[in-house]
Amino acid sequence: MARPSVAEKTYRQPNVEGNTVRLVKMVNFDWTLYLGLAFITAVFFAFGAALICCARRGIRVNQHYGMTRTVMDPKYLPDISKKDMRIHIETTNDNYDYASPGHRFLPPSHHGVCSVSEHHYDVPNLSANYVNPIDDLSADYLTDTPDTSTVDTSNSTYEGNGKLAACHAASKCSTYDQLNCNGGSLSLYTGEIMLYIPEHSIGKNMRKHVSLMLLSDETSRINIPSTETILVTSIIIHCSPRNYTFLKPVILKIPHCLMDPDLWNVSIYHADNDHDDLNVNWRKIIAVGEETINTPVFVQLESQHVYIMTEQLGRFVVVAEPKIVSTSLENSLKMRLLAFSQFTPSSTNCSVRIYIVKDFPNSRDLCTSIESKLGGSFMGESEPFAFFLNNGSMNIRLRNADIELWDSNCELDLHEQIIPYNHILSNNSVLHCEFIIKRNELLYAAVNLQIDFAQYSDSHLYSEVHSFSITRQPTNIQTSTPPASLERQATVTMDSHGNYVNEASLPLNGIHLPHDTKRRICSALDPPREDERDWRLLAKKLNTDRYIAYFATKPSPTEQILNLWECRASQRTSTAHTIVELLMILKDMERQDVMDIITETIGSLWI
Repeated sequence: MARPSVAEKTYRQPNVEGNTVRLVKMVNFDWTLYLGLAFITAVFFAFGAALICCARRGIRVNQHYGMTRTVMDPKYLPDISKKDMRIHIETTNDNYDYASPGHRFLPPSHHGVCSVSEHHYDVPNLSANYVNPIDDLSADYLTDTPDTSTVDTSNSTYEGNGKLAACHAASKCSTYDQLNCNGGSLSLYTGEIMLYIPEHSIGKNMRKHVSLMLLSDETSRINIPSTETILVTSIIIHCSPRNYTFLKPVILKIPHCLMDPDLWNVSIYHADNDHDDLNVNWRKIIAVGEETINTPVFVQLESQHVYIMTEQLGRFVVVAEPKIVSTSLENSLKMRLLAFSQFTPSSTNCSVRIYIVKDFPNSRDLCTSIESKLGGSFMGESEPFAFFLNNGSMNIRLRNADIELWDSNCELDLHEQIIPYNHILSNNSVLHCEFIIKRNELLYAAVNLQIDFAQYSDSHLYSEVHSFSITRQPTNIQTSTPPASLERQATVTMDSHGNYVNEASLPLNGIHLPHDTKRRICSALDPPREDERDWRLLAKKLNTDRYIAYFATKPSPTEQILNLWECRASQRTSTAHTIVELLMILKDMERQDVMDIITETIGSLWI
């Protein structure tokens, strides 16, 4: 028998037919193939890891306002080092623009001399080192000094005011509650922002922690196509629980800053992330007017608010783009100017800062939180105005309110600036301009100041001029109180024909039909009728029939329509008249049976 070669391996195997043993030769496996497969696998995993790292870095990219840093006068700042501030205020400026006679919004004869060395506009870049939103429920990051700081804060007026303002803003920007199957509602800023949980949206014998909060400085993290025409037009809302599917749609009410929503293509973006996540994956869940049967939400777009019906919570934001992209006076945003002053007796100068913000309920609180770090005091604000998408820059002028504009002394004491159009719309932080008033100027001694502003463009040289007055005496920031319409409740008496009889006032908590009343109304209106005097006509009468197929997919379309009606009617001027309007709609629908349900089950309507 020949000896096995080196490349061969032998072993003995019993023969099943006998006791003899035979020699089996096997050829060793080719290890070269193993090595090749291992190398290819390693390259594949390395390439995949590199792609994941690049993607994560791309999400973290935070485009900030790229301007060189300005060193502010230390007399205006509290004695707190930058490393002691959790929210870093970076005041920056570059390429200042000053009013020239051809660009001013009033005739050149009415303008004075502007000192280019004393006026500029700054952008506090809050998002550069931003980690937690200022409205988090935790107050740890709201302090001005780190945990290991040894700075004596008892004598720091600015720091104390900063803590109070930040905590006050945090309490106004978040709320939470524990709800069960009975439902409930959470609201901020006297009902301007609301999360409405209808009855039986939460499972039986279950309790859920429900929260509603504003993420004030999240605009730079919205992952949407970066173009000049796509704009964020609402506050970013975070509501929880995120990982729970409600049994019925809940309703989220969000204010927007569109002057005429019909001129815009409006979309809702959603992110299933926690409130403190940095890597946020935004996705468009609905484009208003382009809904399909698979669209997961329903959007009711109105002049001031957006109502979102959804079964899943998370982050929501309203994004809009003009339907016709043109530089005209049609598309515009609601904006507002806020004025703050900074004056210390030992200083030779006084500064007035004017913030340009979108007209959101929390805009003033956000600017107040910033000014609390700088030692500024609130002086006044303008009425909301239309900022047009016409490439027009913003002209802002500061003058003495006690002197007429055409007075010769006024011409020597005018302070004016121009803020470029692209800085206002493209900036992700809070934009403001600053006026420095020297002690030897006449304006320094003025008690009442006037701020005039207008938007200048090549096609509209003399635009509408807006004005508002401010006083050198700081204005106390008072907690906003609910309007009278939110503090009254009415007892409405109807006869058997649904005629309005009388009304008496009581405290108001909201408009909610009793469960039994709503159940009987749904039983009457849910079945389809040939004359369509059912839930479909009710949706049309209530102006909620833009995409009526959404309600058709629900077990009770009438219930969803009534839930949306309750949420929309929560801020009507007269609660009693709101119920009367519903009865009049039912009367117009010739549904006396449904009217009888309301009068029989409620009698005198306790709304």
